[in-house]
Amino acid sequence: MKEFKKVGFSSAVPGTGHGLDGRLAYMNDKYFVLVEEGTTPLGIGFSHLSIRRLDRKCIHDWRELQEIKNLICSPIREAIEIYPAQDRVVDTANQFHLWVMGEGIKIPFGWENGEITDAHEAHQNVVQRPLGQEAGE
Repeated sequence: MKEFKKVGFSSAVPGTGHGLDGRLAYMNDKYFVLVEEGTTPLGIGFSHLSIRRLDRKCIHDWRELQEIKNLICSPIREAIEIYPAQDRVVDTANQFHLWVMGEGIKIPFGWENGEITDAHEAHQNVVQRPLGQEAGE
C-alpha cells in the first residue's frame, strides 16, 4: 500500500466532498481517512479513523485496514471495529470506522500472541493470499 499524504486541517479537501472542520485527513491513491481525536467517558484517549475508498466501493479487507491503522496511528497501538446493537447502527455509506486506543492501552480481549501466515505457509484447508498482495489480485 502506498504511503498516505496528509491533506490537511483545512475546511475542505478538493474532490472528496469532505469538510474537515479542523480534523486531520490523509489520502493515498486508494483511500481517504479522516482522523478525529477523542476521549471515552472513562478518560481513555483514542483516535477515530473514518476510512473510505476513493472510488466509493465497499471494502472490508482486514489486512488493508490493519495497514491503514499502522501507517496513520502506529503499529504498536490497538484498534477495534464495532458491531453495535441494532439501535446504534450507522450504515450510511461504504465507509468503515476504527477506534484506535492510545499508546500502551491494550484491549482486554483478543489473542495474547500474534501469528501471521503467508499463503505458502497456510495449514491444510486454510486459504490465505501471499503477504504484500492486495485483495482481488
